Amino acid sequence: MEPLDQDPGNAVSREGRGRRSARSSVLAGFCPAALLLLFLHLPLAVVSATGLRETPSPQDLTLAVPLPPAPIELPARVVRIALLAGEGPGDPLRRGAEAAVRDINARAAAGSQVVLLREGALPERSPRVLDLQINQVENAKRREAAAIVVDPVDAEGIAPYLESAARAGIGIFTVNSPVGSDRITSHIATKSDEATATVVDELVALIGSPSVVAIISGPEAVPQNRARREGLLARFRRYHPETRILLPLPGGAATEEAAQAAVTDLLGAGGRIHAILATDRVSSSGAARGVARAGRSGEVVVIGFDQEDNLLRGELPRGALQGYLEESPYTVGYVAIMRALDSLRGEAVPPDVAIPYRFVRADFPLLEQ
Repeated sequence: MEPLDQDPGNAVSREGRGRRSARSSVLAGFCPAALLLLFLHLPLAVVSATGLRETPSPQDLTLAVPLPPAPIELPARVVRIALLAGEGPGDPLRRGAEAAVRDINARAAAGSQVVLLREGALPERSPRVLDLQINQVENAKRREAAAIVVDPVDAEGIAPYLESAARAGIGIFTVNSPVGSDRITSHIATKSDEATATVVDELVALIGSPSVVAIISGPEAVPQNRARREGLLARFRRYHPETRILLPLPGGAATEEAAQAAVTDLLGAGGRIHAILATDRVSSSGAARGVARAGRSGEVVVIGFDQEDNLLRGELPRGALQGYLEESPYTVGYVAIMRALDSLRGEAVPPDVAIPYRFVRADFPLLEQ
Protein backbone atom coordinates (compact mmCIF):
# COMPACT_ATOMS: atom_id res chain seq x y z
CA MET A 1 0.00 0.00 0.00
CA GLU A 2 1.62 3.23 -1.14
CA PRO A 3 1.88 6.05 1.41
CA LEU A 4 0.81 9.55 0.49
CA ASP A 5 2.79 11.31 3.16
CA GLN A 6 4.71 8.67 5.08
CA ASP A 7 8.14 9.83 4.00
CA PRO A 8 10.73 7.19 4.98
CA GLY A 9 13.45 9.82 4.91
CA ASN A 10 11.72 12.47 6.98
CA ALA A 11 10.72 12.29 10.65
CA VAL A 12 8.64 15.49 10.60
CA SER A 13 4.97 14.98 11.53
CA ARG A 14 2.79 14.67 8.43
CA GLU A 15 -0.40 16.06 10.01
CA GLY A 16 -1.06 19.59 11.16
CA ARG A 17 -1.49 21.33 8.65
CA GLY A 18 6.52 23.43 -23.85
CA ARG A 19 5.04 20.14 -24.28
CA ARG A 20 6.11 16.75 -23.43
CA SER A 21 6.48 14.05 -26.06
CA ALA A 22 3.45 12.13 -27.27
CA ARG A 23 5.29 8.95 -26.22
CA SER A 24 4.91 9.48 -22.47
CA SER A 25 2.96 12.64 -21.66
CA VAL A 26 0.31 12.05 -19.00
CA LEU A 27 -2.02 14.44 -20.77
CA ALA A 28 -1.29 13.60 -24.40
CA GLY A 29 -3.58 11.60 -26.60
CA PHE A 30 -7.08 11.87 -25.17
CA CYS A 31 -9.17 9.01 -26.53
CA PRO A 32 -12.23 10.48 -28.28
CA ALA A 33 -14.25 7.31 -27.70
CA ALA A 34 -13.45 7.37 -23.99
CA LEU A 35 -14.41 11.02 -23.75
CA LEU A 36 -17.71 10.36 -25.53
CA LEU A 37 -18.46 7.44 -23.21
CA LEU A 38 -17.83 9.60 -20.16
CA PHE A 39 -19.94 12.42 -21.56
CA LEU A 40 -22.92 10.07 -21.73
CA HIS A 41 -22.75 9.72 -17.94
CA LEU A 42 -23.26 13.42 -17.20
CA PRO A 43 -25.86 14.25 -14.55
CA LEU A 44 -29.29 15.42 -15.72
CA ALA A 45 -28.57 19.04 -16.47
CA VAL A 46 -28.14 21.12 -19.57
CA VAL A 47 -24.48 21.51 -20.51
CA SER A 48 -24.56 24.66 -22.57
CA ALA A 49 -21.02 26.01 -22.65
CA THR A 50 -17.61 24.65 -21.79
CA GLY A 51 -15.08 27.29 -22.73
CA LEU A 52 -14.94 26.25 -26.40
CA ARG A 53 -14.66 22.59 -25.44
CA GLU A 54 -17.14 19.84 -24.71
CA THR A 55 -16.06 17.85 -21.68
CA PRO A 56 -17.13 14.88 -19.62
CA SER A 57 -18.14 15.29 -16.01
CA PRO A 58 -15.03 17.05 -14.62
CA GLN A 59 -14.13 14.49 -11.97
CA ASP A 60 -14.34 11.71 -14.57
CA LEU A 61 -11.94 13.66 -16.79
CA THR A 62 -9.00 12.07 -14.98
CA LEU A 63 -10.09 8.69 -16.36
CA ALA A 64 -9.11 9.93 -19.82
CA VAL A 65 -5.62 11.04 -18.69
CA PRO A 66 -3.19 8.23 -19.57
CA LEU A 67 -0.22 7.57 -17.32
CA PRO A 68 3.23 6.71 -18.66
CA PRO A 69 3.56 2.96 -19.18
CA ALA A 70 4.54 0.94 -16.14
CA PRO A 71 6.99 0.76 -14.60
CA ILE A 72 7.28 4.53 -14.20
CA GLU A 73 10.89 5.47 -13.64
CA LEU A 74 11.12 8.18 -10.99
CA PRO A 75 14.16 10.47 -10.71
CA ALA A 76 14.86 9.29 -7.13
CA ARG A 77 13.87 6.49 -4.77
CA VAL A 78 11.66 8.94 -2.88
CA VAL A 79 10.20 11.94 -4.72
CA ARG A 80 8.62 14.47 -2.36
CA ILE A 81 5.94 16.85 -3.68
CA ALA A 82 4.62 19.52 -1.31
CA LEU A 83 0.92 20.37 -1.64
CA LEU A 84 0.23 23.90 -0.39
CA ALA A 85 -3.36 24.05 -1.59
CA GLY A 86 -6.80 22.83 -0.66
CA GLU A 87 -8.92 23.29 2.42
CA GLY A 88 -7.97 20.23 4.42
CA PRO A 89 -9.04 16.56 4.36
CA GLY A 90 -11.89 15.92 1.95
CA ASP A 91 -11.18 19.01 -0.14
CA PRO A 92 -11.63 18.07 -3.83
CA LEU A 93 -8.32 19.58 -4.96
CA ARG A 94 -6.50 17.62 -2.30
CA ARG A 95 -8.40 14.45 -3.19
CA GLY A 96 -7.37 14.88 -6.81
CA ALA A 97 -3.72 15.26 -5.85
CA GLU A 98 -3.90 12.21 -3.60
CA ALA A 99 -5.51 10.16 -6.38
CA ALA A 100 -2.69 11.12 -8.75
CA VAL A 101 -0.07 10.02 -6.23
CA ARG A 102 -1.84 6.68 -5.77
CA ASP A 103 -1.97 6.16 -9.54
CA ILE A 104 1.72 6.99 -9.91
CA ASN A 105 2.84 4.78 -7.03
CA ALA A 106 0.79 1.85 -8.30
CA ARG A 107 2.92 1.94 -11.47
CA ALA A 108 6.25 3.17 -10.10
CA ALA A 109 9.38 1.09 -10.54
CA ALA A 110 10.10 -1.21 -7.62
CA GLY A 111 11.59 0.57 -4.63
CA SER A 112 10.52 4.07 -5.68
CA GLN A 113 7.57 6.21 -4.71
CA VAL A 114 6.10 9.71 -4.68
CA VAL A 115 5.38 11.13 -1.23
CA LEU A 116 2.86 13.95 -0.85
CA LEU A 117 3.88 16.46 1.82
CA ARG A 118 0.57 17.98 2.87
CA GLU A 119 0.15 21.20 4.81
CA GLY A 120 -2.91 22.30 6.74
CA ALA A 121 -5.52 24.65 5.30
CA LEU A 122 -4.84 28.37 5.60
CA PRO A 123 -7.38 30.58 7.40
CA GLU A 124 -8.77 32.82 4.63
CA ARG A 125 -9.53 35.81 6.84
CA SER A 126 -6.37 35.77 8.94
CA PRO A 127 -4.22 38.93 8.58
CA ARG A 128 -1.22 36.60 8.75
CA VAL A 129 -2.29 34.31 5.92
CA LEU A 130 0.63 35.35 3.68
CA ASP A 131 3.14 34.78 6.49
CA LEU A 132 1.65 31.36 7.09
CA GLN A 133 2.01 30.42 3.41
CA ILE A 134 5.59 31.70 3.36
CA ASN A 135 6.29 29.38 6.30
CA GLN A 136 4.78 26.52 4.32
CA VAL A 137 7.10 27.21 1.38
CA GLU A 138 10.14 27.34 3.65
CA ASN A 139 9.02 24.14 5.36
CA ALA A 140 8.74 22.42 1.98
CA LYS A 141 12.34 23.40 1.24
CA ARG A 142 13.51 22.02 4.59
CA ARG A 143 11.69 18.77 3.90
CA GLU A 144 13.55 18.46 0.58
CA ALA A 145 10.53 18.71 -1.69
CA ALA A 146 11.38 18.20 -5.36
CA ALA A 147 8.27 20.15 -6.39
CA ILE A 148 5.76 22.50 -4.78
CA VAL A 149 2.10 22.73 -5.83
CA VAL A 150 0.75 25.97 -4.38
CA ASP A 151 -2.46 28.00 -4.49
CA PRO A 152 -1.08 31.52 -3.86
CA VAL A 153 -2.94 33.63 -1.30
CA ASP A 154 -1.06 36.74 -2.45
CA ALA A 155 0.62 36.46 -5.85
CA GLU A 156 2.98 39.39 -5.36
CA GLY A 157 3.78 38.64 -1.73
CA ILE A 158 4.60 34.97 -2.22
CA ALA A 159 6.51 35.41 -5.51
CA PRO A 160 10.01 36.08 -4.02
CA TYR A 161 9.79 32.96 -1.86
CA LEU A 162 8.65 30.77 -4.74
CA GLU A 163 11.44 32.19 -6.89
CA SER A 164 13.94 31.38 -4.13
CA ALA A 165 12.66 27.81 -4.03
CA ALA A 166 12.92 27.59 -7.82
CA ARG A 167 16.54 28.78 -7.70
CA ALA A 168 17.18 25.94 -5.26
CA GLY A 169 16.06 23.51 -7.96
CA ILE A 170 12.48 22.95 -6.81
CA GLY A 171 9.76 22.82 -9.48
CA ILE A 172 6.99 25.36 -8.79
CA PHE A 173 3.43 24.63 -9.94
CA THR A 174 0.74 27.19 -9.17
CA VAL A 175 -2.97 26.35 -9.17
CA ASN A 176 -6.01 28.64 -9.44
CA SER A 177 -4.19 31.98 -9.00
CA PRO A 178 -1.17 32.77 -11.22
CA VAL A 179 2.10 34.32 -10.08
CA GLY A 180 3.80 36.70 -12.49
CA SER A 181 7.26 35.15 -12.57
CA ASP A 182 9.25 33.27 -15.18
CA ARG A 183 10.46 30.98 -12.40
CA ILE A 184 7.08 29.25 -12.24
CA THR A 185 7.27 25.88 -14.00
CA SER A 186 3.57 25.69 -14.87
CA HIS A 187 0.20 27.18 -13.90
CA ILE A 188 -2.81 24.84 -13.74
CA ALA A 189 -6.29 26.37 -13.56
CA THR A 190 -9.56 27.09 -15.25
CA LYS A 191 -9.04 30.21 -17.35
CA SER A 192 -10.81 32.87 -15.34
CA ASP A 193 -11.35 35.25 -18.25
CA GLU A 194 -12.99 32.51 -20.35
CA ALA A 195 -15.14 31.32 -17.45
CA THR A 196 -16.45 34.77 -16.54
CA ALA A 197 -17.08 35.57 -20.21
CA THR A 198 -19.17 32.40 -20.40
CA VAL A 199 -21.23 33.46 -17.37
CA VAL A 200 -22.02 36.88 -18.89
CA ASP A 201 -22.75 35.42 -22.32
CA GLU A 202 -25.08 32.81 -20.82
CA LEU A 203 -26.93 35.51 -18.90
CA VAL A 204 -27.41 37.55 -22.07
CA ALA A 205 -28.56 34.44 -23.96
CA LEU A 206 -31.10 33.82 -21.21
CA ILE A 207 -32.69 37.26 -20.82
CA GLY A 208 -31.00 39.59 -23.31
CA SER A 209 -28.75 42.46 -22.31
CA PRO A 210 -29.82 43.30 -18.73
CA SER A 211 -30.31 46.87 -17.55
CA VAL A 212 -29.18 46.32 -13.95
CA VAL A 213 -26.95 43.55 -12.61
CA ALA A 214 -25.62 43.08 -9.08
CA ILE A 215 -22.34 41.23 -8.53
CA ILE A 216 -21.98 39.49 -5.17
CA SER A 217 -18.39 38.43 -4.68
CA GLY A 218 -17.08 35.82 -2.29
CA PRO A 219 -14.44 36.71 0.32
CA GLU A 220 -12.13 39.41 -1.02
CA ALA A 221 -9.13 37.65 0.50
CA VAL A 222 -9.51 34.80 -2.00
CA PRO A 223 -7.68 35.72 -5.25
CA GLN A 224 -10.11 33.71 -7.38
CA ASN A 225 -13.02 35.84 -6.20
CA ARG A 226 -11.21 39.04 -7.12
CA ALA A 227 -10.30 37.64 -10.54
CA ARG A 228 -13.86 36.54 -11.25
CA ARG A 229 -15.35 39.86 -10.19
CA GLU A 230 -12.91 41.77 -12.37
CA GLY A 231 -13.55 39.37 -15.25
CA LEU A 232 -17.31 39.90 -15.03
CA LEU A 233 -16.87 43.67 -14.89
CA ALA A 234 -14.50 43.63 -17.87
CA ARG A 235 -16.92 41.59 -19.97
CA PHE A 236 -19.81 43.95 -19.26
CA ARG A 237 -17.70 47.05 -19.91
CA ARG A 238 -16.50 45.74 -23.25
CA TYR A 239 -19.66 44.18 -24.67
CA HIS A 240 -22.55 45.58 -22.62
CA PRO A 241 -21.52 49.07 -21.48
CA GLU A 242 -25.18 50.07 -21.15
CA THR A 243 -25.66 47.66 -18.22
CA ARG A 244 -25.58 49.27 -14.80
CA ILE A 245 -23.49 47.24 -12.34
CA LEU A 246 -24.15 47.24 -8.60
CA LEU A 247 -21.53 46.07 -6.07
CA PRO A 248 -23.43 45.91 -2.78
CA LEU A 249 -20.56 44.16 -0.98
CA PRO A 250 -17.27 45.68 -2.26
CA GLY A 251 -15.29 43.65 0.25
CA GLY A 252 -17.00 40.40 -0.67
CA ALA A 253 -19.32 38.15 1.31
CA ALA A 254 -17.42 36.25 3.97
CA THR A 255 -20.42 34.03 4.73
CA GLU A 256 -23.58 32.78 3.05
CA GLU A 257 -25.60 34.79 5.57
CA ALA A 258 -23.82 38.01 4.58
CA ALA A 259 -24.57 37.42 0.89
CA GLN A 260 -28.20 36.59 1.65
CA ALA A 261 -28.64 39.71 3.79
CA ALA A 262 -27.07 41.92 1.11
CA VAL A 263 -29.41 40.56 -1.57
CA THR A 264 -32.46 40.82 0.68
CA ASP A 265 -31.63 44.46 1.44
CA LEU A 266 -30.95 45.16 -2.23
CA LEU A 267 -34.27 43.75 -3.39
CA GLY A 268 -36.13 45.30 -0.47
CA ALA A 269 -35.04 48.75 -1.60
CA GLY A 270 -37.51 48.41 -4.46
CA GLY A 271 -35.05 48.88 -7.30
CA ARG A 272 -35.43 47.02 -10.58
CA ILE A 273 -32.70 44.36 -10.73
CA HIS A 274 -32.64 41.87 -13.58
CA ALA A 275 -29.86 39.55 -12.46
CA ILE A 276 -27.39 38.72 -9.71
CA LEU A 277 -24.03 37.12 -10.48
CA ALA A 278 -22.02 35.49 -7.68
CA THR A 279 -18.39 34.41 -7.74
CA ASP A 280 -18.20 31.32 -5.51
CA ARG A 281 -20.33 28.71 -3.80
CA VAL A 282 -20.81 30.77 -0.62
CA SER A 283 -21.96 33.92 -2.41
CA SER A 284 -24.01 31.92 -4.95
CA SER A 285 -25.93 30.09 -2.26
CA GLY A 286 -26.49 33.27 -0.25
CA ALA A 287 -27.65 35.23 -3.30
CA ALA A 288 -30.08 32.51 -4.38
CA ARG A 289 -31.53 32.21 -0.89
CA GLY A 290 -31.86 35.98 -0.64
CA VAL A 291 -33.85 36.09 -3.88
CA ALA A 292 -36.04 33.20 -2.71
CA ARG A 293 -36.64 34.89 0.63
CA ALA A 294 -37.73 38.06 -1.15
CA GLY A 295 -40.23 36.00 -3.15
CA ARG A 296 -38.59 36.82 -6.47
CA SER A 297 -37.23 33.45 -7.59
CA GLY A 298 -37.51 33.16 -11.35
CA GLU A 299 -37.96 36.92 -11.67
CA VAL A 300 -34.43 37.91 -10.69
CA VAL A 301 -31.93 35.66 -12.45
CA VAL A 302 -29.16 34.23 -10.26
CA ILE A 303 -26.06 32.68 -11.82
CA GLY A 304 -23.11 31.52 -9.75
CA PHE A 305 -20.10 29.23 -9.49
CA ASP A 306 -19.97 25.68 -8.13
CA GLN A 307 -17.72 22.64 -8.07
CA GLU A 308 -18.13 19.17 -9.49
CA ASP A 309 -20.07 17.82 -6.51
CA ASN A 310 -22.99 20.11 -7.44
CA LEU A 311 -23.93 21.06 -3.87
CA LEU A 312 -25.73 24.18 -5.04
CA ARG A 313 -28.08 22.21 -7.25
CA GLY A 314 -28.98 19.83 -4.44
CA GLU A 315 -29.34 22.33 -1.60
CA LEU A 316 -31.16 25.33 -3.05
CA PRO A 317 -34.92 25.78 -3.43
CA ARG A 318 -36.26 24.98 -6.89
CA GLY A 319 -36.20 28.05 -9.08
CA ALA A 320 -33.67 29.95 -6.94
CA LEU A 321 -30.72 29.41 -9.28
CA GLN A 322 -30.86 29.68 -13.08
CA GLY A 323 -27.38 28.39 -13.81
CA TYR A 324 -23.84 27.99 -12.60
CA LEU A 325 -20.31 27.70 -13.91
CA GLU A 326 -19.04 24.32 -12.76
CA GLU A 327 -15.32 23.86 -12.18
CA SER A 328 -13.33 20.85 -11.02
CA PRO A 329 -10.76 21.42 -8.26
CA TYR A 330 -10.35 17.63 -8.22
CA THR A 331 -9.04 17.72 -11.78
CA VAL A 332 -6.81 20.70 -10.96
CA GLY A 333 -5.17 18.73 -8.15
CA TYR A 334 -4.82 15.58 -10.22
CA VAL A 335 -3.32 17.31 -13.25
CA ALA A 336 -0.97 19.44 -11.11
CA ILE A 337 0.66 16.33 -9.66
CA MET A 338 0.89 14.72 -13.09
CA ARG A 339 2.53 17.83 -14.53
CA ALA A 340 4.98 17.85 -11.63
CA LEU A 341 5.80 14.23 -12.44
CA ASP A 342 6.37 15.12 -16.10
CA SER A 343 8.76 17.90 -15.17
CA LEU A 344 10.68 15.84 -12.60
CA ARG A 345 11.14 13.10 -15.20
CA GLY A 346 12.78 15.63 -17.52
CA GLU A 347 9.84 16.24 -19.82
CA ALA A 348 8.90 19.73 -21.02
CA VAL A 349 5.61 21.03 -19.63
CA PRO A 350 3.62 24.00 -20.97
CA PRO A 351 3.66 27.15 -18.85
CA ASP A 352 -0.15 27.17 -18.71
CA VAL A 353 -2.52 24.21 -18.43
CA ALA A 354 -6.20 25.07 -18.92
CA ILE A 355 -8.62 22.89 -16.96
CA PRO A 356 -12.02 22.54 -18.66
CA TYR A 357 -15.22 23.82 -17.12
CA ARG A 358 -18.86 23.72 -18.11
CA PHE A 359 -21.93 25.89 -17.69
CA VAL A 360 -24.97 24.09 -16.31
CA ARG A 361 -28.32 25.70 -17.04
CA ALA A 362 -31.30 25.04 -14.78
CA ASP A 363 -34.14 22.95 -16.18
CA PHE A 364 -37.02 25.16 -15.07
CA PRO A 365 -38.52 28.20 -16.83
CA LEU A 366 -38.11 31.82 -15.86
CA LEU A 367 -41.04 34.02 -15.03
CA GLU A 368 -41.87 36.76 -17.50
CA GLN A 369 -39.71 39.83 -16.95
